[in-house]
Amino acid sequence: MTEEEQKEFLNELNSFGYEFKKVLDVMTIGIKDKILVPVLLKWFEKPIMKLNDKIFIVRCLTVKGFNKATEMLLKFYKELDYEEIDKWTVGNAIGVISDRRYVNEYIKIITNKKNGISRQMIVHGMGAFKEEKVKKTLITLLNDEEVNGHVIYALSKFKDKNLIQILIPFLEHKVIWKREEAKKTIKKLEKLDK
Repeated sequence: MTEEEQKEFLNELNSFGYEFKKVLDVMTIGIKDKILVPVLLKWFEKPIMKLNDKIFIVRCLTVKGFNKATEMLLKFYKELDYEEIDKWTVGNAIGVISDRRYVNEYIKIITNKKNGISRQMIVHGMGAFKEEKVKKTLITLLNDEEVNGHVIYALSKFKDKNLIQILIPFLEHKVIWKREEAKKTIKKLEKLDK
C-alpha cells in the first residue's frame, strides 16, 4: 500500500473507535475485534492490493473465530501457486480460524499432496473437529512426512485410546519434535479413563 492508501486504510478502521497509529498495529486485533473483519475483507479485494498487502491482511485475519474470512481465505489459498511460500501463511490462517462449516473442504486440501507443507497448519487445526471422517483422514496422513508431526498433534485432541498403538512407532522417529509430539500425545491418551 502506498502511504496515502495506508492512511485511508487506518482511517476506515479507526472510524470504528480504534486508534491505530501504524498499519502494523492492526496485527494486534483479536476475537473482540470481529467488527473489523468486513473492512479487512473489503480492502483485501481491492484491485490496488499487491500480494504482500494481501498476505498482511491474511495475517491480521488469523484469529480463531474470524469465520467471515474463511470463504475468502479458501479461495485465495486455491489461487496461490503450489510452491508459493505465502500459501503456508494462508493455510495457517485457515487452521487457526477453524471454521467447522468447511471441514470437507479442509479434507480435500490436506489429502492433496500437491499442496505440500502449506497443509501443515490446516492439519494442525483438524483436531478441533472431532468427527470420525476427520480422524480417519488424519490417520491416513501419518505416512506423509510433510504433515505427520501436525497429524500427531491433531490426533491428541481425539479421546481415543486406540490411537496409542498407531502412534507408538513415532516414538522412534528420526525427527526429534515428532518423537516428542508422539510422546506427549500417547501420555495424554493413556490418562483417559484414569
